[in-house]
This record gives sequence, C-alpha cells and structure tokens, in this order.
Amino acid sequence: MDTMQILFTANSILYDLAVLLYAGSGLLQLARPAAKNGRLPKIAKLSFFLFVLDGIPRMLFYHSMEWEKAVGQGRTGQLLAQIVVIGVLAGLGTYAWIKAQGRFLPGAAPQR
Repeated sequence: MDTMQILFTANSILYDLAVLLYAGSGLLQLARPAAKNGRLPKIAKLSFFLFVLDGIPRMLFYHSMEWEKAVGQGRTGQLLAQIVVIGVLAGLGTYAWIKAQGRFLPGAAPQR
C-alpha cells in the first residue's frame, strides 16, 4: 500500500466518523430540548467542518482510489450501499440540527 492510499483510507475513515458525529450530535440535540439556545454547539460546528473538509479530497479522488478498486473486486454493491447510508445519515443530521434549532422548517418555531 503506497502513501497516497494510506492517506486516502485515513481520510475516508475520518469522513465516515465526522458524518456519524454530525448525525448523532443532531439527534442528541433533539433529545435534549433544554439545550436549545439558538446557537449551534461546538460539536455541531466541528463535525460539519470535518464533514465538508474531508469530503473534498474524498470527492476528488473517489473514482481513482475507491470506485476502480471496488469494480475490480466486485464490491460495487457494497460501495453503493455505503454511499446511501452516509447520505441518509448526513441528511438526518442536517434535518435534526435544523429541527433542533427551530429554523427553516414549517411548524418549527424557535423556542426562547
């Protein structure tokens, strides 16, 4: 395994963890209504920053570093399932944070 592949693998793991942290922290924020103060906590900002920052190299090198290898090994179904799960978690995290902050959604008035 060359250095570029090691860096890409580490970045992929960090990206997946950032998405999980983003979704999980959003769901926790929904579960703790007393924590609503109109601002995003630092964990949300950090997880979203990592989600976006790690997503850039993953998107740029995805075809050459991940897709071609999966096609060669016959793992395209597994890779597509991973993409769907990560997308659903990212969407769930975004929905949870918006709902918890009481912005942008109909019927979700901010609580003060």
